[in-house]
Amino acid sequence: MQVAKDVYSADQLKLISSGTVLTDNHLARLKRHLVREIEIADGKSKLVYPGIEPRRQAAAVPSRDEKEDLRAAIQRLPLFANFAEEHTSLILQHSKRARLGAHTVLFREKEQGHTFFMILQGSVKIYSRSDTGKEKILSVLTAGEGVGELSLIDGKPRSASALTLEETELLVISRDSFLKLLKGNFEMIRSLMADLADRLRKTNEHVNDLAFRDPHTRVIKNLIQLARRFGQRSEEYVLVKMPLNDDELSQMAGVKKRVLGDVIRQLEVKQVLRMHEDSFELNLSKLRS
Repeated sequence: MQVAKDVYSADQLKLISSGTVLTDNHLARLKRHLVREIEIADGKSKLVYPGIEPRRQAAAVPSRDEKEDLRAAIQRLPLFANFAEEHTSLILQHSKRARLGAHTVLFREKEQGHTFFMILQGSVKIYSRSDTGKEKILSVLTAGEGVGELSLIDGKPRSASALTLEETELLVISRDSFLKLLKGNFEMIRSLMADLADRLRKTNEHVNDLAFRDPHTRVIKNLIQLARRFGQRSEEYVLVKMPLNDDELSQMAGVKKRVLGDVIRQLEVKQVLRMHEDSFELNLSKLRS
């Protein structure tokens, strides 16, 4: 049984893509998001909650404490840091908070964009797939960074896919609300332009690395960049809590998994690197020597 149309949650998160063959896992996900019915390929509807009347339940109204907590979270985001109080209230009015588990797809490459996300807590990987299905990680984003603004601005399909790497909390803004917020709000436009310019510089740098740096150097540089962005200093070590596996680390560095393994083993022998299940440590003093 195939899905006829993309299925979205009330927060405009894509739950299932059109053409997907339904499984029990898909149905369970729909139930978690309180989706009552979906369209299937034969033109009929499949009830997900057959025993529930069409939704007439009032939406849960956030408490005053929850609203103030979200307001504080919004004001901590770099994109909204310089906003006046009335603009913060406008964002609060046009956004929702979502908590998602690890490995949840926010959107897929080539889909039409309907939602902008700001990461409040957790991490999201941005990636692309080749025609042969090979995955390439383009970037890893964490708290304070935005996801999915490009297709909302230019109206074109998503240029990449996005997936949570761990349990993640997001501020969710629909396309219409996002464009309303941009209209006449120079601070938000300026912040977005600065963010996009920074990403373009990093893309150019990555292309330069792939063209001119050897694989060994690329692996070490990526480990150092992760340490700078996400590391916590502890004496001579920097601890990086980042739920990336070997496949994802090799994709980021643009090297084969075997090459990544060789470099990691060399660094461990030299006591420069300690690898753990969901983190790694870099010894700064030995790295410099």
